[in-house]
Amino acid sequence: MHGGPGDRGVDVTARAADGRSVVAQCKSFAPYRPVWSGELQKFLGASHVQHTADVALFVATTSFTPDARAIAETYGVTLVDRAHLEKWSAGVPLSVLQ
Repeated sequence: MHGGPGDRGVDVTARAADGRSVVAQCKSFAPYRPVWSGELQKFLGASHVQHTADVALFVATTSFTPDARAIAETYGVTLVDRAHLEKWSAGVPLSVLQ
């Protein structure tokens, strides 16, 4: 795990059960403050260039702007918004990790 100053743009680095490298960025924002496209762009550089991750997860306690969703879809970043996070924490598997 990383997180905090010096984390090189990701909070968690891990390996999936099948050996794929996984990186995650986690944000705890107020419900009215969505994740913006600039934050996704920064994470893209960290996840794909610095960490060469097979799986990139951006986990947030809020929603994502339409532009942020478009960037994630274009570049294969899995977004986990509040609703998905609640399901995941209740035991529903995250499909990208299966």
